[in-house]
Amino acid sequence: MKKTILMLEGDDDDRFITQSMFVEKQADVALVFAINSKELLKYLDDAKAGLSEMPAMVLLSYLAAPMNAVDILRTVTSDPAYKHIPIVVLSDALPEDSIRRCYSEGAVSVIMKAISSQGVEQKISTFIRYWFQTVELV
Repeated sequence: MKKTILMLEGDDDDRFITQSMFVEKQADVALVFAINSKELLKYLDDAKAGLSEMPAMVLLSYLAAPMNAVDILRTVTSDPAYKHIPIVVLSDALPEDSIRRCYSEGAVSVIMKAISSQGVEQKISTFIRYWFQTVELV
């Protein structure tokens, strides 16, 4: 059964690249995109109500809006219905104190986005191997 991955990403290019790489790497997942924090939280509320598939993972762009990533983490991880969902934060660059805040609010990983196409492919390949071939998601 395909796992649903909910990804908050406002950038069209980043959504396209992510979708393309998951298809190319034959990741057996269904990617669902939210373009802002309101859409992400609505999707999660719908999933809790049984109206959509509960995601096995959330990929969260640090530069989320209108809520920032730390506030989203705080909101999602405070709800018992979502405690089992790993949340991975993605960013171009973050100072150490921002990374620390993400972890303290419940992120399981903070990943810096790669700049080169080769770096993107390597990071996504490693990500897929770890999260979908090594780890057991529910």
